[in-house]
Amino acid sequence: MRLSRGSRIPLIVFVAVHSFAGCAYYNTFYNAERAFEKGERARQSREALQRAGSPATRRPSQQSSSTRGAAVGDEQSYRTAIEKSAKVLVYHPRSRYVDDALLLMAKSYYRLGEYAPSLRKCTELLTTFPQSPLAPEARYWEGMALWQLGRYEEATGVLSRIAADDGSRFQGDAAFALAKLKRERGSSEEAIPLYRVAVRRSTEREFRYRARIELAECLIEAGGMSEAVEVYRELSRLPQTAAERYENLLRIARTQRAMGNAEAALATLEPLIRDQRFTDQVPRTRLEIARTKEAAGEIEAAVLLYQKVLEDAERLSPPTVTQAGPPGSGPAGGAAPTGVRTRETAEANFHLGRLQEQRFRNFANAARHYALAAQSPDQEVALPAKRRMDDISLWTQLHATLADTTDSVSVSRKDRARYSLAEHHLLAMDEPDSALFYFDAVAERTSDSDLRMRAQYASGWIWREVKRDTARSDSIWQKLIADTSRTRSTMEIKRAIHSVQGRPEQEPGIDLYQEAEGRWFDSLVRCPPYPPDSVTKDSLSSATWWDEWRACEKRECESAIKDFNRLLELYPQGNLATRARFILGWYAENVLEDTASAYRWYDAAREDSVFAPEVGRVADLLLKSRVTGGTGRSAETAGIRDAAAADTTAELGQPLEPRTPREPGPEAPPQPEERSLERPERVERVPVPRREPRRHAE
Repeated sequence: MRLSRGSRIPLIVFVAVHSFAGCAYYNTFYNAERAFEKGERARQSREALQRAGSPATRRPSQQSSSTRGAAVGDEQSYRTAIEKSAKVLVYHPRSRYVDDALLLMAKSYYRLGEYAPSLRKCTELLTTFPQSPLAPEARYWEGMALWQLGRYEEATGVLSRIAADDGSRFQGDAAFALAKLKRERGSSEEAIPLYRVAVRRSTEREFRYRARIELAECLIEAGGMSEAVEVYRELSRLPQTAAERYENLLRIARTQRAMGNAEAALATLEPLIRDQRFTDQVPRTRLEIARTKEAAGEIEAAVLLYQKVLEDAERLSPPTVTQAGPPGSGPAGGAAPTGVRTRETAEANFHLGRLQEQRFRNFANAARHYALAAQSPDQEVALPAKRRMDDISLWTQLHATLADTTDSVSVSRKDRARYSLAEHHLLAMDEPDSALFYFDAVAERTSDSDLRMRAQYASGWIWREVKRDTARSDSIWQKLIADTSRTRSTMEIKRAIHSVQGRPEQEPGIDLYQEAEGRWFDSLVRCPPYPPDSVTKDSLSSATWWDEWRACEKRECESAIKDFNRLLELYPQGNLATRARFILGWYAENVLEDTASAYRWYDAAREDSVFAPEVGRVADLLLKSRVTGGTGRSAETAGIRDAAAADTTAELGQPLEPRTPREPGPEAPPQPEERSLERPERVERVPVPRREPRRHAE
């Protein structure tokens, strides 16, 4: 049957309206996709430029696109994608593009570094559309967002399932992310097989490229340097820019040098000098050749190459960026320092300074080279150069003190300077023989018994840990172990010796103390030392409550108090005696209401606090507050109560072991060294209630 003309018009209108609505939400989502793709293209172009640039121009903290938010220029595109996708959800909630819009929002939020909303959109998609073909991709971004939010266990679970699924299109991407997560958490060996999966299966070229580099780095950390070289060689066979190829050849040469194969490293580096593609990288190449020569023991050749880097940079740079050295300052083994401020010249100056210091013993010229390196804007070079300058300055000051023959410098001050100089040679200058000479001199000459013991301990440590002569070490330490005095220094040094020898000393009475402490804590849990608020409003009820509390506490902790007293009988001078006295003072004051006994216990804890100074300090504060009649109104009394309530758990003290000499260099900036052989004292827990029991008068 044919419809009449009049009846066909509403039908045409109906079809047109619905077609227009379909086009509307399709166009909205289409625009959202185009905005996201625009942001992705900008991100990929920026990362390609960063990969192509010299490492000297890139921040060390640069991350891959999987872990970094959008740059300022890309942000608007991702914001537009979020806005358009949100319109699809609001105005067309029944359209077939809802799951697409949710995923696009999740990815856009992730690119912006807004990981919480990204996770919410992934969860919304997976909950609302569990059978969607987009669900596998949503799970991948869910795992990535969990990682960035610090929820590592959940992220590992999600990414592990994807990385183990051979049928997942995101297996390689998830494996790459999981490998980076494992590596961040200190599991480089577990990351190796995951990087191999990422190399084969990742959907992004950047991931496949970075996976090879990080796989080689993990292999180097695991000791597989030969295999790492092969991974780098495989990477060099892939399509690369000239800059990427150059960086990869440098990685090969550095790995070969780390393997001790200087000949192979030079065979990799020397052709780069003549390669026309790498003309602008000649200073870096020459610097790497110099470092390789130095590692091979060819010091004179290395010095000439470092100087060549400085001379070429000075010749090719405007005169305004040079800085002439003082007349007559030519260093042994090379020309005077020059001051062109580039990454290569900074490194060359640093290495020349180190050679002047360690090989030629010319500290004045070393300081000048370090000063020029310290001017570099690259802190990876500037910071170690500044530290070396400080080390040289300290060395000069200590030697000046020892050389001073006037009466203004006392014998004890010279002894301390000699000890500090020994530490400096060991920890800062990596010269254990010089350190041993000065430690022995201190042990023989000083009248300070504490300084003498520390010097003897350090001498024994050098013989044992550096020279591997345990017999000589044990003969030195035997004198310290035989010392029967119970000073703080003596006990700390004995513990340190036993620790190094693998025979940690058991604290006398530790088992008895810990059992008594445990029972005392249990009694405080069963009898909490403060009444409920409903009781404190009535003085009679409060007095009754406190009577009951004291009776309960006396009954519950009676056996613990007996053991604390027994500990003092057995080990009155032990390290745990101070803590036992403090607890007995608290018990006498708050349970027995014997103020005189409490004061005696507190005073004993204060006087005998060599091994527990924080306990002695609290006892002293409590005594002062009781004598002055403090009632908690003053700031001092409040501080006393806070100190008494603090958890004072830490470690038992022992001298700090001298460190194994390190290999200095700008790639591994030396950390500030501790100048003393002491570690902070370990303190066993001193159990004290959170507040003091209230008196009847309160």
